[in-house]
Amino acid sequence: MKLLERESEISLLQEYAKDCIDQKSSIINIYGEAGIGKTSLVDYFLNSLGDDFCICRGYCESLFTPRPFGPVYDMRAELGVNFPESLNSENKNVIFERLRKGILIKEQPVVLLFEDVHWADEATLDLIKFLGRRIEQFQCMLVLTHRDNELAKGHPLYKILAELSTKRLKRLKVSAFSEDTVLKLATDHDLSGERLYKLTKGNPFFVFELLKTRKLQVSDNLKEIIVSGLTNVSPSENEVLSLISVFPQKAEIDIIEQITTLSDVGKYLDGLVGKKLINTDGISVYFKHDLVRLAIYDAIYPLEKMNFHKKILGVLLKDFETRAATLSEIVHHAIKSRNLDIIRKYAPKAASEASTWGAHVQAFNLYKIAIENIEEKHTATHAALLEAYSHECYLTNQLKEGTEAAQTLIDIWSSVDKVKEGNAYALSSRLLWFSGLGKQGLLHGRKAIEILEEHAPMTISLANAYAHNGHILALSFKLKEAYLWNGKALSLSEKLKERKILAFAASNISLLDIHSSLDSYKNGLGNLKKSLDIGLEIEDQGLVGRIYVNLYFNYVLTGNIQVANSIIGEIKRFFIDNDLDLFFYVVKSLESLLFRFKGEWPVALKIANETLQSEHNNQYTRVVAILSKAIIETRIGSPDTLEFLKKGCQLAMESKEYQFVVPMAAAVLEYEWIKGEEFPDRSIVDLSVELCKMHDSIWYDALLNFWLNKRGLPSITKTGWKRTDFVKYLDDLKEVILTWSKSIGYYQALTLMDGDTVSQKKAFDILEGLGAEAVISRIKKSLREKGVKSIPRGIRSSTRNNPEQLTNRQLEILHLLKEGMTNLEIADKLFISTRTVDNHVSAILDKLNSETRAKAVLVASEKGILS
Repeated sequence: MKLLERESEISLLQEYAKDCIDQKSSIINIYGEAGIGKTSLVDYFLNSLGDDFCICRGYCESLFTPRPFGPVYDMRAELGVNFPESLNSENKNVIFERLRKGILIKEQPVVLLFEDVHWADEATLDLIKFLGRRIEQFQCMLVLTHRDNELAKGHPLYKILAELSTKRLKRLKVSAFSEDTVLKLATDHDLSGERLYKLTKGNPFFVFELLKTRKLQVSDNLKEIIVSGLTNVSPSENEVLSLISVFPQKAEIDIIEQITTLSDVGKYLDGLVGKKLINTDGISVYFKHDLVRLAIYDAIYPLEKMNFHKKILGVLLKDFETRAATLSEIVHHAIKSRNLDIIRKYAPKAASEASTWGAHVQAFNLYKIAIENIEEKHTATHAALLEAYSHECYLTNQLKEGTEAAQTLIDIWSSVDKVKEGNAYALSSRLLWFSGLGKQGLLHGRKAIEILEEHAPMTISLANAYAHNGHILALSFKLKEAYLWNGKALSLSEKLKERKILAFAASNISLLDIHSSLDSYKNGLGNLKKSLDIGLEIEDQGLVGRIYVNLYFNYVLTGNIQVANSIIGEIKRFFIDNDLDLFFYVVKSLESLLFRFKGEWPVALKIANETLQSEHNNQYTRVVAILSKAIIETRIGSPDTLEFLKKGCQLAMESKEYQFVVPMAAAVLEYEWIKGEEFPDRSIVDLSVELCKMHDSIWYDALLNFWLNKRGLPSITKTGWKRTDFVKYLDDLKEVILTWSKSIGYYQALTLMDGDTVSQKKAFDILEGLGAEAVISRIKKSLREKGVKSIPRGIRSSTRNNPEQLTNRQLEILHLLKEGMTNLEIADKLFISTRTVDNHVSAILDKLNSETRAKAVLVASEKGILS
């Protein structure tokens, strides 16, 4: 496996290896902090040498009493010398000489590797000095690795290195990952790159530990590793470290001096800087790695922590004006020391500040703390907090909490202030819609307009209510009503010169244009992009979030796959960096749609499974994930399809929302077409046909109409349409399928099947490449029933690279068997029953002629099936 950001180091090591073959021996000192990747670098380098070198590797260990010549024991087999006998000698020169001769008699060049020499015993250090001074006698690479942060300035190793030949000594410092690399790794794992880099400062061990857990917090295992590694810290230094760890960011040195009881604290700070545990800018000190700070902080006793926070808070408040402490710092220490008066005074201000700067998760938490600690409820102060809190709930995907807060807000203002009551209904409407309660959301939206038209005409509040109602109607695909209300919002916001609502209403109208006709959809996409630019310009993160989601989804839906693929990274980074969790998880679920359309079905299934397992999913993300999973499983012929379709139909029927019901009904019709049998409960198909009469989206209608026609059922109808308009609309629906067939392989294949033999052959190639085995079987059966004798065929993608003809699902399970998963674990991961897993495993064993799972994995590896 290629190492990240280690090309130059590997190149240098390989150059030194060539020099060694040419009789130019060297001493190579590889150093860096713990976890920086010294061992990984050495392993990679040694593996690259193949059989050209004799590798002698020994380890120094962190023992209370290190054994003399510990690394030599590890090397004795490679050097072929009886070291146990030599080590019984009291004369270390005898040992040195025998080791020297052991190297000299080797026919190959030798790599003599001493790992972790910061823990080396005195005898081993003397041996290194002995060999280093005589390096020119050998055809040898003497490689020493050590942690530079574990060595005090006077450590003997530094003296030894200083005395060695500068011509032969090569110093190689291993650096941390760059911020760009950390950001990319974080993006690939859907984590905040900024937070990951702040915690780790690019230390590879810390980076990969956090990526492995997929949580940006210190695990118990990592805490133990960090704390147990502080072996070279004195008790006084440890006390200072504990105090510094209480500061979330930098700890000002003068505050430390005011709090600690230690005299000459500067001496201990210098010692910790020297050991590279902390850094300093002359005014403050701070941990090099925030993970280390968190681990040390967690190890402090609770009452001691509280006492530290109390003292820090006292200093911050005393010098508030001159020190310019942030509100967040004050609230942090107030919370930790349970100072309620300070929490009540500063938490709302800190929350507002956090929201302004885009730290919405922090703002959500701070508003929650302020509300929990408020003295009097159902007051104007309480209401103001609830309103701000509800908004942060919306942005951070805390929909249940936000809906409850908005309802409390309505209750507070209902008999006191009608304008604020109207605003509360408008806020509640969008929270209800995103919670899956669309009908109730629309009712609250209309209630807001009713109140505000009476009590606050010609106001920003009314323009906002118009826009929010228009937004929900647009998302519900009630296009005529949505055009009406967004038109009102646009007109009023123009009169009021309110750019935020103007951009919001314009983005909603763009969304309507995308879905109303083929003639307008391209302009709609262009205008939506213009609204995004305005949102970015005025720095309204909620507006930008909404537009980004709509832009991405509609690029995918309209077949602009390449554009959608090119912007998804940018969109996810924006959501992560600004704590916009609601939008992030919606877009994350929609990636399953993107990869389904791209034809990368295994990736789409993986994303769908992750979404369904996530604690952050809501009704929308669940329906999207189940839909993608059910459709792909139907096409590949999985036996688990029916249970997922039933689950998806249940969710869609509960919502009765057009955008959920229609795609799920289309999936049911596709299932029936592929299977040649009726779905157990067809009520969702009936409902979808009825909803199409009252809702409009040329893309959703085209999808349903296509599968209705495939099943030989009547086309959709529209209420109140002229016949000529409707006939043209049906032609447009067919044109949508042709548009999809240009960029979506699956629809291209289905379109080609209506052509000649050459077209059908191409269609089969596409379907085989996708792994759509059930679809292929269905089409072949249909062709045979029509009397076609010469049916095109080819090698299926699922069997092209595996001679045993394993299906896609069997290949997926085989990879999980390789990871050592049990059938129960596989069932949980793939959202299928254990009985289904049992059947697949039995089929795998049979096809690979293996008695055990381990044997099957071995056979598959040997045949290249798992490559």
